[in-house]
Amino acid sequence: MGLICPKKALKSAQSISFRLRACGIVPICIKPFGRYYPLMEKAVVERLRTFGINEIEARFYFTLLNCGAETAGELVNVTEVSRADVYKTLNGLLEKGMIEESTERPTKYCAVPIESALDAAVMKQAYHLRQMERSKQELVELVNRQVPAGTSGATFTVFK
Repeated sequence: MGLICPKKALKSAQSISFRLRACGIVPICIKPFGRYYPLMEKAVVERLRTFGINEIEARFYFTLLNCGAETAGELVNVTEVSRADVYKTLNGLLEKGMIEESTERPTKYCAVPIESALDAAVMKQAYHLRQMERSKQELVELVNRQVPAGTSGATFTVFK
């Protein structure tokens, strides 16, 4: 089943629903952003979240992936999310390398290909893990210099 652009959701959903019913399948739908989508799309959004993307960012990325380039104003209309939240979400996706913005006015935003977007998310998570590992080593060394040997682990007896 193809992915649905929210702008064409109603007409496409009716067409897909008819085709599914003709095959004996009853479509199950959810309603993100005030539009009906097949349940499969919910699974995509949930899987995107495992890459360190919050739910609204995943929903916006998915919307841009399906619709192509959109302005912030168009996203406000499609998603029914406030303009301020749209810009906040777009900035988060830009920082994560999930979308790109045009230089034209009004600015248009488009999703980068899914594989590139997920590679960027994996690289960012790997970077954070390396940072944590370095911080861990620095913290262990700092504590070991400050705390006298043998006193870092207090012992006591527990009676039941």
